[in-house]
Amino acid sequence: MTDERFRQRLREHLDAGLGDVPADVARRLQRARIDALAAGARWHPPAWWKPAGALVLAGLLVVAVIFRLPGGEGRLPATAMDADLELIAADDSLQFYEELDFYQWLLTEDGASDAG
Repeated sequence: MTDERFRQRLREHLDAGLGDVPADVARRLQRARIDALAAGARWHPPAWWKPAGALVLAGLLVVAVIFRLPGGEGRLPATAMDADLELIAADDSLQFYEELDFYQWLLTEDGASDAG
């Protein structure tokens, strides 16, 4: 259905209900319709609003690229996330994690003895 056909059917449908409305109300409705159509036909957006909006958007984009919007620093690097995933998925006993400080100390001692 085209827009013009839709408007015509809508207008016919709305006008059909005017027979039940008192004459003074019908006149006021007709006058309001005419005023609304006239007001809509008079208003046109200024010619400068699209280029101005595009300029503002481009400026915001440049500022965002230059200053890099916050939010990316809080994420872990992929290697740290992989290590965490391995720890979660591992079937190691809880005792290993309870004694993790000991194993880290052992690694440092082993590295110190290899250097000397």
